[in-house]
Amino acid sequence: MEQELIDAISKYPDRWNLCLRIDHASVAYTLYAPKEELSFCCGTIGLDAAAGSELKSIENALYDSGFLVNDFRSVSIVVDTESMAVMPEALTDEQMMSAFDESFPSFDGDVVVSRRSRPAGVAVVFGIAKGLEAFLMRTYYNARIISPLCSLIPFFGKRSRLGNVSKLNVSMSGNRLYVMVFGGT
Repeated sequence: MEQELIDAISKYPDRWNLCLRIDHASVAYTLYAPKEELSFCCGTIGLDAAAGSELKSIENALYDSGFLVNDFRSVSIVVDTESMAVMPEALTDEQMMSAFDESFPSFDGDVVVSRRSRPAGVAVVFGIAKGLEAFLMRTYYNARIISPLCSLIPFFGKRSRLGNVSKLNVSMSGNRLYVMVFGGT
């Protein structure tokens, strides 16, 4: 990344939005300032497998970047995980976590409940590396931590004036394929 852009981010971080996508091998970032011309930049930082733990390798990647740890205008973080479930929003967080534990008994990490899938009436429960949620919330003020499904559900849950039409979305991430299909009513 050009030094001029890093200086602009460091000087006025509250003008910039940060989007991160964290998986087991890398941290991908996108930075943009909505009111600035030519402000879009993105990149990927590989995680160091020798760091001792997934959490430590993520911490090192973010801190060593020199510019990804700032007081940004907004921060959205997508954590790629194989352990996730869509549940009715009417359940309590405790009920969702209990159902998640029964569905993924060998999972050893933190469980996140995201209720940001309105108007679909569902919540996404997903597992992330132990300590990752606490680290991200300490590092970024009011960060939005979601799974890859969270951003798709509101789109598919919206009704048009003709009712819900059949919708299909397929996205790939690494060696995973996410498929969401909704029938029309």
